[in-house]
Amino acid sequence: MRQPASRPHPARSGGRATWACAALLVALGLLASGAAAQVPAGPQETREYSYGLGRIAWTFPQGLPAGFAIARWSAGARIECLGGERNCDVQVYARDVTLDDEDLRIALERDLGSRLPGTAVSRSAIKARGGIAWLSAEDRRPGARYRELTLGYAYKGAALVRFELAANQPADLGLLLQLVASARALDAAPAWSGRLREFLRVCNARYPDMAQANTRAFAASRFAAVKGVPLPAEPKGDSLEAIAYRYTTAFETAFDDHRPAARRAFCQDFPRWIDLARKTLAE
Repeated sequence: MRQPASRPHPARSGGRATWACAALLVALGLLASGAAAQVPAGPQETREYSYGLGRIAWTFPQGLPAGFAIARWSAGARIECLGGERNCDVQVYARDVTLDDEDLRIALERDLGSRLPGTAVSRSAIKARGGIAWLSAEDRRPGARYRELTLGYAYKGAALVRFELAANQPADLGLLLQLVASARALDAAPAWSGRLREFLRVCNARYPDMAQANTRAFAASRFAAVKGVPLPAEPKGDSLEAIAYRYTTAFETAFDDHRPAARRAFCQDFPRWIDLARKTLAE
């Protein structure tokens, strides 16, 4: 079930609908041998993200020239590398609860393969540390400016952070991973509370036969006592802003776009989404 602000991504076929979002700091210069060293932390900045995700605090490691840039498809300001010695992009999306690690890793493999035609890319090469997963491959195209391309993701509360890096120096990957690992979702519980309440509202309206069980499950959860992050008011009419709101912020519109079987399965799994949200608060 596509969630607001989730960028489409290919995933495994069949079964439920899919598409396209750290306790351990990943260290500098992460080499094949696994040797690493933590670099000193630099400035910390906090940004507010849309779609009820709340605030995320970022700590920029020294040695990584990077800053905030205008959002593209993401839920707020993205981060990009500066200076041209490396090219990186970090974006934040609403986490799609129906996509698991297997789905996201298949997407990494397919995305990287499509970016580097003719290059052998395998999920077996995916690395994971401290809640971050990434896949790298050598860019062997003639005239390529950067020797290696990396795509990855990390969970941050109700958000999914996607990142990419094109670089020549192994240390650059370690620096970017340290930046991603530093990100802290400051409003994780309110963000989940707001999203779960919206799931419950829509599911109860569409499937009254599930309403009692799902309402009871939510009432018994820790999120029932937490006020959700408020969403912006929906623009009126059929302006571009109003259309964008419906497909990025309003869960109900995305929900109704799916087949009846997928919608019903999503609502049957509502207690599962509560449990998923609970587990992310301990990550």
